Amino acid sequence: MELLHDLNLGIIKAVNNATVAGYFSPGKAKEENRDALAAVVDGMSYGGFSVSIRGKHLANYSGSFVGSDFEREVQLMPHILRTLRITKIKDFSERLINVWVELGYLSKLLFLKSWSNSEDYFRHLQASCAALENAVRVYDPNLLRSSSKWH
Repeated sequence: MELLHDLNLGIIKAVNNATVAGYFSPGKAKEENRDALAAVVDGMSYGGFSVSIRGKHLANYSGSFVGSDFEREVQLMPHILRTLRITKIKDFSERLINVWVELGYLSKLLFLKSWSNSEDYFRHLQASCAALENAVRVYDPNLLRSSSKWH
């Protein structure tokens, strides 16, 4: 239960809110960005997922996501942002993309059900936490202060 609250509803939600508020939040100037985001998301293949994410849902309602929405989003967001950048729709910084990549690595490590070598697992976990913290500090040091879930 704590993992869900600390990771999905804490760190991932804070990064999601910073991403969405900065680029896709409602407003006339950002409507074009939301439409582009929805088109990219709707055009993706969801072969390994039990449920897909709808583009308009991500663009308009990510502030009301639940934990399982964030689990899917953390895996997809690096691809989404890179696609938007490559197609010149929006120039997302590699620093923001790196935050999402590191979140993806950490979330996969934390949700492993078993591992064969505890020392290796905890070494990778510690390195992943440090990499995420560094990525967030490089992207926006104030993001660490904007959520009470950063421990």
